[in-house]
Amino acid sequence: MMPIIAKRSPIGLDVGTHSVKAVQSVRGRRGWEVAVSTRFPRLNPGKPLTGEEAAELRSVLRRQGFSGSNAVVAANTEKVLTGTLELPAKKAGVPMDQIARAEFARIHKCDLSAAQFAWWELPAPARGGKGTHVMAIAYPHAEAESQLDVFDSAGFRVRAIKTTSDALGRVAMANAPGKSTVAVLDLGWKGTTLVLIRNGVVAYERNSAGAGLSALHATLASRLRVDAAFVEELLGRSGMGPAPEDMATVAAEARPLIAVHMNAVIADVLKAIAYTSHQYPDAPVGVLLLTGGGSCIAGLDEFFASALGVEVRAANAGSGSDARGATSSHACAIGLAGDLN
Repeated sequence: MMPIIAKRSPIGLDVGTHSVKAVQSVRGRRGWEVAVSTRFPRLNPGKPLTGEEAAELRSVLRRQGFSGSNAVVAANTEKVLTGTLELPAKKAGVPMDQIARAEFARIHKCDLSAAQFAWWELPAPARGGKGTHVMAIAYPHAEAESQLDVFDSAGFRVRAIKTTSDALGRVAMANAPGKSTVAVLDLGWKGTTLVLIRNGVVAYERNSAGAGLSALHATLASRLRVDAAFVEELLGRSGMGPAPEDMATVAAEARPLIAVHMNAVIADVLKAIAYTSHQYPDAPVGVLLLTGGGSCIAGLDEFFASALGVEVRAANAGSGSDARGATSSHACAIGLAGDLN
């Protein structure tokens, strides 16, 4: 008998300002599962990806067991424009797409002829009028072409560029089936992204550039007089949870500093939860999923849950061997890699 070789997904590539997260999935008996994953630091942190770095990235992926050149990459969050619109009621003959384009361009003062534009209808809010409520998004062609050129020069075949909110929305539905409203908080190096999913569609997105982990790391390194490697270990082993005996003293000094940083993030989350409660009082946020590098900070889920009064947990990348080393920090890459449903 010939061996059956499971078909792998494109490589989900989440290239952040600080690190690269990559995942390739395979369809198993229970649906898509992680086949291989990796996370490693950027060669040129804080700078745009170059063809040279992309080529090195591809070399690393080959050595670590990724196969093929097909990839789905994350859009540059800083260049993505999003917003909610209230359009006229849907009726025959009403040019909804034309109206959506005109209203979005007016609000954002942008030229949509030079951007990829999409919109989708949202569940009607409890206090909404007779109009049609939609979520809209735009991504400049120039930014997309720049990304494609870099990856193409390294031998990748980019099948799609997807937004972080789209990727996290897929992860949310896989992690919280049956929940009508799910919040996902991606704690990244340069900033945070908060996404609300209502009945399976992205209904809200908020990006906060000043709340990234880089600021927290810099504060801890400076105030505690330790290096970057120790900060990483401290957050992963102690964070906001119980401290191991060998770092109890420094952990006690670090905890208030971590709390100050995360309380600012929590304030943003509370605003989003209040917005959802106003729009959909019959379906409040059922769970908050933590993703990104910050989701691996020890005890952070309990700290957030205590402040928010809702269930909070790190996104599940898979159980046991199914995760193949992936963690909640790989969530965006997992969402990019393949359909999780």
